[in-house]
Amino acid sequence: MDVSLFNAPEAEPRLRVSIPIRLLAALSCILPIIGVVVSSMLVSEMFVAMSADESAGTDQVMEVMTSASFAATGFLYVAIVCGLVVVVVLVRRTFIPTKTAPPPVWFFVAAGVLCLLPTWLYWKAHLLVLEAVSPNSSIPTDEMASTGAYIAELLVWSIGAAIIASIALVVLAVVPLSSGSINTRNSLIGATAIEVLLIGMAIVV
Repeated sequence: MDVSLFNAPEAEPRLRVSIPIRLLAALSCILPIIGVVVSSMLVSEMFVAMSADESAGTDQVMEVMTSASFAATGFLYVAIVCGLVVVVVLVRRTFIPTKTAPPPVWFFVAAGVLCLLPTWLYWKAHLLVLEAVSPNSSIPTDEMASTGAYIAELLVWSIGAAIIASIALVVLAVVPLSSGSINTRNSLIGATAIEVLLIGMAIVV
């Protein structure tokens, strides 16, 4: 009996997972996080300014919130372009043989979760600010102070989560990975899901 038959699965070469694709995919998730940090800092500075100048009105608040939204959506649009490039590259790899493996699907799942968490924290704070300054606000007057404190906490959490998520994404992008498969189907599904997530976030915000 040929003993090599039993060792065949172990003899399959493990391919290095492409770092450039991982870096580009990670960048498409880091960019929205950068937008979250910029937007959170703008809103936080607004709160500091309002505490020093109580005469600040709704117009000033809305101006800052508009700038914050512009920063967040701007980074999102650039992220969408990066994500689209990843999808195109993975589609191309299905027709052209390569010496490296595509990122595994779990990479895209992890990247999506890391991108979504700080973004969700910021937009929750963003919506609370808009609700608080709305003429028909459902927030009672006697709860405005506690709501403001909660918004400030959300902004701090969003910045903290953004820093941690960015570091984790960079590590995932550069840490050595290998795979025994060059099938890009699952990776393409993961990259497409990230692209749909980014587009959905851009539409919502």
